[in-house]
Amino acid sequence: MNNNQQLKPIFPVSYSPSTVEYAGFLRRLLAVIIDELAFIGVFLLEIFVLWILLRISPAIKEATSILQPIFFLILIGFQVWNKVYLLGRTGGTIGKHILGIKVVKVENMEVIGMGTALLRETIGKFLSSVILNIGYLMILWDKRKQALHDKVVDTIVIKKD
Repeated sequence: MNNNQQLKPIFPVSYSPSTVEYAGFLRRLLAVIIDELAFIGVFLLEIFVLWILLRISPAIKEATSILQPIFFLILIGFQVWNKVYLLGRTGGTIGKHILGIKVVKVENMEVIGMGTALLRETIGKFLSSVILNIGYLMILWDKRKQALHDKVVDTIVIKKD
């Protein structure tokens, strides 16, 4: 290594291994509950819109076969936006932001990106749930409070400053 080159710090100035506070099981569970409540809110909004449309015009009844796949795509789109886009770009879903926690890469404490978020939320969480949700329960005894899906993609969940 050249003497003129400086080592890049592993953690940004605001974080260091000694100042990081990992998010525990209860806070992470509450974030998931908030995310699911937001999803239910979008679903109920769709039902309300459909109810209004049916009250305005009974002819809409024939169009429900067209509206159902559109509403389904909106629900899927909401989940992708919240759990892949928001998580990958900002480090948190709606619930995580409300509770002040953030998902970051272990090696540099930066947000994880959408590719890693997609892998974490699909394959990683599938693996966490395979055998009696033990992958989620690992948060309770792991020293960095990582679930199996965190270990799969090398992430940690921390409390924000």
